[in-house]
Amino acid sequence: MPALRLMLAVIAASTAALALPVQDEATHPADALDDQALRDEPLTILFCRHGGYPTPGRPYRWVWSINSGGDGELTTGSHPKAERSRFTVPAGRAGSFRQVLRQERYPTLRREYGPLALHGGWDTLTVLAGEHVNRTVRFESVGAWAEEEGRGKLAELAPAARVWLAAAGMLDPDAKVLTEQKGLAAALDALKKK
Repeated sequence: MPALRLMLAVIAASTAALALPVQDEATHPADALDDQALRDEPLTILFCRHGGYPTPGRPYRWVWSINSGGDGELTTGSHPKAERSRFTVPAGRAGSFRQVLRQERYPTLRREYGPLALHGGWDTLTVLAGEHVNRTVRFESVGAWAEEEGRGKLAELAPAARVWLAAAGMLDPDAKVLTEQKGLAAALDALKKK
């Protein structure tokens, strides 16, 4: 008889657990910690542009690194002829980027976005925020996202595209290297109007 009572208690507890509401991703405790870290913790950013097929006389690799104080370094090329230059990210631009990371829930983004293209370039964005956020996202062939054939998937790519645009605008506001900014921004605006 005690075994039967125990079995009924287990069944009742299991059934009650199944009846509990599923916790929404946005209210998951880990998401709250990530959001708090992105809001309050020191932020370190590493953004790499790999140009794909090398063009003679032009760097094929650009690496921006920024510390939480807004001090940054841009490294172009690679060993043995890497060139380094220092820059500062204005607090307003860094704050806007931090806000986009929170709005788009950067820690929940997939690890990789976009079509892999032969000889196409890719970008990676690594964000460290305190001890809770350490995430790298790879963006393949960003220029293709705004082209006619890529626009069909843009709704799915939109959170990643907005993060990429925010990073690109912060790091290369004149779009000298990250030239896809204007086309991708226009495609996202058109998507909003649908």
